[in-house]
Amino acid sequence: MSVAEVVSIVGVCVVGVGLVCTWVRNGRGQSRHQGALEADVIHIKDKIDDEHTGLGAIKQSVDNQAVHCAKISSGFEERIKNLGG
Repeated sequence: MSVAEVVSIVGVCVVGVGLVCTWVRNGRGQSRHQGALEADVIHIKDKIDDEHTGLGAIKQSVDNQAVHCAKISSGFEERIKNLGG
């Protein structure tokens, strides 16, 4: 075996070890990033499901406003009918 062959084999081994280390490091970084995203999603779901400020509260507020507007507009219609006749 010549010196060039030994250097080539050692170089391939170094590159292989470097690739494996890079894959492990990237995998760990991606796991941390994935964990942070999952925590953010849970936090967002908690905010959406909040009974005071979430989507249910917004829907209830809109429904209440619709009922309020219906009461006001029907009151005006009745007043106008009573004035005309």
